[in-house]
Amino acid sequence: MSQQVVAVGLRSKICVPSNLHLSVLIIIIIYVRIILILFRAYKVMVMNAYLVGADVLGNIPQVLAQHGITVQKHVNGRNVAHQRKPPSLNGADLLILFTDFLSHNVMKAYRELANEENVRFVACRRSVCALSQSLEKMNEVKDCTQCPKRKKCK
Repeated sequence: MSQQVVAVGLRSKICVPSNLHLSVLIIIIIYVRIILILFRAYKVMVMNAYLVGADVLGNIPQVLAQHGITVQKHVNGRNVAHQRKPPSLNGADLLILFTDFLSHNVMKAYRELANEENVRFVACRRSVCALSQSLEKMNEVKDCTQCPKRKKCK
C-alpha cells in the first residue's frame, strides 16, 4: 500500500495511505486541531511563579503544582546584585517572597518591581503550610469588588 504525504509540520509529517477517503482525512485534521486548542488552553491555566528567598525549596514545588503553579525562576536573594536592582519578572504571573530569608530592602525592591510590571505577589514564611494558606487566601478574592484593598488599586 503506497503512502502519500499530506501535511508537513515543524517536527513531523503526516503520511496516510493513498486510498484513504478525503472526508476521513478532514475529520482527522479537525480532531488534531481540537486537541491542540485544548492543550494550549490547558497551558494558559498554569501560572508561572518567580520565587525569591530560601536557599533550598524542598517540598514547595509540589505545593505550587497542587495550585496549578510552576516555578519559572528561583532567586535565593543573597546575591548583592539581586538585592540592589532585581531583574525583570518577564513571563512571571506571580511573585512569591519568602520573608524569613529576605531583608526589608530586598522585599521592598521586589514589591515595587511587581507593582511596576502588574504582577501579583505573595509574601509568606518559607514553609509549606504558610505558602498554602497564602495561596488559598489569594484565590479567595476572584472579583475586585470583593477585595478589601480595591481603593488602593489603580
